[in-house]
Amino acid sequence: KLWENSTPDFVMEALSNSTWKADVGAKKRLYRRLGVSEYWLFDPAGKRLEERLRGYRMRRYTYRGRVLHLYGLVRPNRYGRWATEVLGLELCVREEGEMRLYDPAAGEFLPTVEESYARAHALNDERKRADRAVAERDAAAERIAALEAELRALRKPA
Repeated sequence: KLWENSTPDFVMEALSNSTWKADVGAKKRLYRRLGVSEYWLFDPAGKRLEERLRGYRMRRYTYRGRVLHLYGLVRPNRYGRWATEVLGLELCVREEGEMRLYDPAAGEFLPTVEESYARAHALNDERKRADRAVAERDAAAERIAALEAELRALRKPA
């Protein structure tokens, strides 16, 4: 909804049989006119692009005294990943067609949805174990306090 928000700096289109022609043609021209800094195409099926990922970055050119803003093709780095300046990440496509995001500052891949989900479940299980341990400790402390009170009552002279 560009009429409600400012123009995005980063756009990624996942190509499909029904939209791929518009994605590589009309949409690319539209996003360039709107001033989108980076425009990316991802071909999950590997049928429409030579490489499953293609990125374009807005570049400023001067031609005969006129300043032009045109998309230049982003090339993969020596590791086979494409750097996106806007996100500060690198994009890559694994052999099975899965796209992954790599954080060069951290030197690691960002977790996939499945990995994030598994980690969240593991953290939730760990929290539940910790909550049970705290409840057991509190119950034991209450029982000790009750036994100490009972022992004091028994030791009092009649």
